[in-house]
Amino acid sequence: MKGKSKVVTEAKNIHHIEQEKNNRYNKANAALKAKLAFIEDNYDFSSKAKALDLSDFKEIIDSNSNVNNALSGFTDKLVSTKKEI
Repeated sequence: MKGKSKVVTEAKNIHHIEQEKNNRYNKANAALKAKLAFIEDNYDFSSKAKALDLSDFKEIIDSNSNVNNALSGFTDKLVSTKKEI
């Protein structure tokens, strides 16, 4: 009986962890979809592409950093949870 209880407890913990992971991915995905929709709505497809400037690369780096920061908390939590299990 104790063995089954332990298995159920472990399964619940794994389910909770996976649910949190899925929620974080959904939030990041929603933010990126909103960003894509904003860019597509405001981009003028009739004009030629402008020459890239240093500020364009800085914006790309900032955008990537924001995504990385959004997921870093999740990865830290995942590592600590794996150690606990």
